[in-house]
Amino acid sequence: ASAVAFAGAAQAQTTLRVANMGEPASLDPHFVSGVWENRIVGELFLGLTAEAADASIIPGAAEKWTISPDGKTYTFTIRDHKWSDGQPVTAGDFEFALKRILSPDTPAKYASLLYTIRNAEKYKKKESTDLGVRAIDAKTLEIQLENSAPFFLAQLTHYTAYPLPKHVVEKFGNDWIKPGNMVGNGPYVVTEWQANAQIKATK
Repeated sequence: ASAVAFAGAAQAQTTLRVANMGEPASLDPHFVSGVWENRIVGELFLGLTAEAADASIIPGAAEKWTISPDGKTYTFTIRDHKWSDGQPVTAGDFEFALKRILSPDTPAKYASLLYTIRNAEKYKKKESTDLGVRAIDAKTLEIQLENSAPFFLAQLTHYTAYPLPKHVVEKFGNDWIKPGNMVGNGPYVVTEWQANAQIKATK
């Protein structure tokens, strides 16, 4: 059995140990598919929106957003925050991540969850290169949908819509998720991964 430990501030000497039901196949949000993986990945990244304790949708990595009158264009303002290596999280990181998971070359099991985005299915099938996602500037992300989808803000809490650190993924390729390489924008960062034993993440 695998376990995951989330450690708090050094002065607090607090460790939360969680028994996990299996070894994660990956910690890359685009390649996970199980509850045991989501339990870890969900602590490493923060999507545009998040869930409050009562399960209501609240701002996450986006501090605010507007929705066009037809319900098909969402414009997000990215809050000022950083990746765990100190680099700023930008709208470009979200654009990069969404284009990566929807790329025909990325075997992401749950990419179809994002087919609410304009041309997402055609993009995945190489039938279009015009995906409805663009970083207008470093702080502004625009997502266009195929049709109005009132559930879209809730959908963005799922790991398929998490941002990825473009600068790290492009540097390390598939090795970007290894401890020492991996960075996130969530409350914890992985510091140790012993296969079939444990994963340690530090606040």
